[in-house]
Amino acid sequence: MKKTMIAALLGAVLCVSAVMPAGAAQQPEPAELTVREMGLRGVAAAVEKNNPTVQALRKTAAGIDTASAVSAQFAQQGVMLGAQIAMYQSLIGGLEQAMEAAGKDQADLKAVYQAHIALLTAQSAGLEQVRDGLPAQEQAAVSQIEDAVYQLEKQADYVADQITQGAQTLLLTIRSLQYTGEQLDRQLAAVDRSMAVLEVQQQIGMAGALQVETARRQRDNLAMNADMLDGQIETLGNSLALLCGMDAASAVLPAALGKVSEAELRAMDLEKDLAAARKSSFIVWQKRDALRQAQNTYDKDIESTVHAVQAAEAALDAAQEELRARFTTLFRTVQDKKTAVQAARTAAEQAARTLHTSEVKYRQGMISRLAYQQAQDEAASAAQAVETAELELLTAYQQYQWGRQGLVSAAG
Repeated sequence: MKKTMIAALLGAVLCVSAVMPAGAAQQPEPAELTVREMGLRGVAAAVEKNNPTVQALRKTAAGIDTASAVSAQFAQQGVMLGAQIAMYQSLIGGLEQAMEAAGKDQADLKAVYQAHIALLTAQSAGLEQVRDGLPAQEQAAVSQIEDAVYQLEKQADYVADQITQGAQTLLLTIRSLQYTGEQLDRQLAAVDRSMAVLEVQQQIGMAGALQVETARRQRDNLAMNADMLDGQIETLGNSLALLCGMDAASAVLPAALGKVSEAELRAMDLEKDLAAARKSSFIVWQKRDALRQAQNTYDKDIESTVHAVQAAEAALDAAQEELRARFTTLFRTVQDKKTAVQAARTAAEQAARTLHTSEVKYRQGMISRLAYQQAQDEAASAAQAVETAELELLTAYQQYQWGRQGLVSAAG
């Protein structure tokens, strides 16, 4: 009965809080968004304090008593986590639409969308795993309700962490898209400079109309992609604001997100951190609890109970092995991203030296202004590549830290 009761309580809370946002039935005309900048910690604090789903879960877990638990079990049986899963699917759908709308020459932009679709899909899959992992069991006595309440508290913590992780992932996604937008702006500026030269060359017969028209189409495509990207960032910022418990007229955009320090990277210890992940994992705890229950009904003379214990042991072993594999992948991803940051810094240093050389040559009249501006763009792109690499390292490190807390997704 206890798992059925938990599914019912949790599902009811999510449906009430997630399906019915604050406001009237009729949607008002869209207003201009009020933008607020937040960092990772700020987002986590806002979700914990203001997210209606998290608040309802905490209140339910803290306020339940024996009578209300039993009553809720029969009144709300079978309600699941569908509303929260639908929210993630909505975010994924938005990214997929944006990816389809991107131009054929925007492979990098599409790759960004694909990577973050994978991350958000993993968050949705995690909630589905929670929903599907609560098989109905009847409970014989009210004295066992305390065990069910304890499970509900762990479930509330797990779902709250899932929502917080999803919000932080969304914040990092927005920052990545902003970097992509900055790169598009540089490309637009470069195309504008090239068009100005082409138009002069066309006037003196050195360039044809086809060359100019091709450049114009390229610029139009870049401008269209930039506009779509701006719209996507605004939409995701609004979705993040809702996760943080704000109203529909708000948007959250990234403030300074900081960097992963060398001390934090040195503190990573695969085996030690894996042990912490195993201890914190709700899924592993769930399998271990199922084994405990199977052992409580074990009778060596009853074949079905023997098979139940064996199946529970196998499920626990599989869950722990899967956690090890995924957590090891998270660890290696952080190491790979650290190497990528070092490579990006080296490339940026070389680009800066090249820019200095180009500046000297430009002042001496040895190269054109257009060539000098191109060197400036290359140096700026290399510098931003460092920021992008550092953001990817931060994202990987955040996923690793969530993994230490037991939230290890398939996307790792």
